[in-house]
This record gives sequence, C-alpha cells and structure tokens, in this order.
Amino acid sequence: MESIADKKKWQESTTSWVAGLYSRSTDHDFRVAIARYMRLYPLPVGRRSLRQPLWFGNPDTIDGLMPFIGDEFAACIMLDRIKDTTIEAFGLCRLEGRDDRLHMAFRTTPMQFRLTGPNPAHQDVTARCIELKASWSKLVGISIPLGRPAGRTITRKQVVDAFNALAPKGWGPIPEQWEVAEVLDVNARTVRNVLQESGESWKSFVRAVTDGD
Repeated sequence: MESIADKKKWQESTTSWVAGLYSRSTDHDFRVAIARYMRLYPLPVGRRSLRQPLWFGNPDTIDGLMPFIGDEFAACIMLDRIKDTTIEAFGLCRLEGRDDRLHMAFRTTPMQFRLTGPNPAHQDVTARCIELKASWSKLVGISIPLGRPAGRTITRKQVVDAFNALAPKGWGPIPEQWEVAEVLDVNARTVRNVLQESGESWKSFVRAVTDGD
C-alpha cells in the first residue's frame, strides 16, 4: 500500500478505486458514466455530492455505487485487505464554497471507512483502521484544488486503469488511445510517451493488458 502522506498519489488512488467499480456492470450507459466519473477530482463519493455542478452526467446511473449518502468528496482512497476483509479508507474533503463551476474550494476532513467481508470487527482490521485514521488526521485541513493540474504526468498504471474502465476484460470494444487519454485528462501524445518509456507501442500495450499483464 502507498504511503497516505504521498499527496502525489492521491489522484491516482481515486482513479484506481473507480476502475475497480467497472467490473460490476457491462451496460454501455454505465461504462460511459464511469469514464466521466473517473475524471473528477476530488471524487464525489456521496449521493448528494454526485449532484454538484462539477458532474457532467446523469447521477442516477451510478448513484447506487456511492459509499456515502451526503456531501462527501474523496481526496484519497486507500485500499487494504486483512482477514478476508476489504478496507476502503476514504480520506475525505468538503466543498467550502464556489464562485462558479470551475472555481471551487475544498478542504480535507476526517477519514471514514467501508469494510466488506466476514471479519470487519477483527482486532487486526480495527488496528489497521486506527493506524490509517491517525495518519490521515495529520493531513486534515489541507486545501485541495479542483481538477487535475494541466500538464500533469501520468503513469503506466493509470493508463492500465483507464483502459480497463473503458473495456472490462472479456467484453466491449477495444478503446482507442485518444479515449484513454480523455479519461485521464491528458492528450494522446502524453499516453504515447508514457508507453514509449516502457518500450511499448499502443498495439503491444493493448495486447499485454488484454492478455492479463
């Protein structure tokens, strides 16, 4: 698990979490909604926050996947698995105000959890949650800008996550390079450069990902 203090990884963590939702449906409208949802940062994770103006889509399509019902946004999402129980740790932030759709102010707030599995009350699970919450508490009150910064760098893992979100394994058309770039809010050249650093072309990347690499 990445260090929760590494703020450079926060946006990547929300993208990875959204990619994990994709296996729950092969419906086309759902795929389109998730691709749009993945681009948001901070990420709405409450049913009311999903209805904020920054969301360009029909919230009803993915409303049922929200882990919370209120105005929660996630600046960071950490995942762990202990005693067959999945820990989803949401480093939350709140919307403090806005002048318009593109000028919003967020500030980090205490962490909340969703536990899934047979042993959510196990002492090892509880201890891990306490550890994560203590680490995040040192980061509460930080200002979070809206959106992903222009000219930002991306990793191969982010390209893989975006690809899998657009095309769950075994179903759907193979996405184009520009579609993956759109999900990541970068241009196609940025995606191509990342793959070239790994010694891959788009064709070899697609083959590696669809073969399970």
